[in-house]
Amino acid sequence: MSDLLTLLKVLYACNLTAEQAPVSQAQALFCVNTLEAVKMQFLTENEVSALQELQPSEQIEVRLRGYRRFKLWEADNPTLVRQIQREQKQKLFPGS
Repeated sequence: MSDLLTLLKVLYACNLTAEQAPVSQAQALFCVNTLEAVKMQFLTENEVSALQELQPSEQIEVRLRGYRRFKLWEADNPTLVRQIQREQKQKLFPGS
């Protein structure tokens, strides 16, 4: 869970930063990679290990499955999500 929480802090910081102003290509790539890592947290070990063997269209479907599970997790944990988002906002934009 601590890996997930760390990734979520980074992801929500990315989202907050992008909401304030355009981000550089490097920042955007970093944020996309962070989202990919979050999605991987919501896949089973078997799903992750099988990814390399799948066709690209199948890989997309598996990653989408991870994204959907992540969004369900967010919906099931709104208090924690808001807490992490608030913490990240205070770090990035103190006093806001």
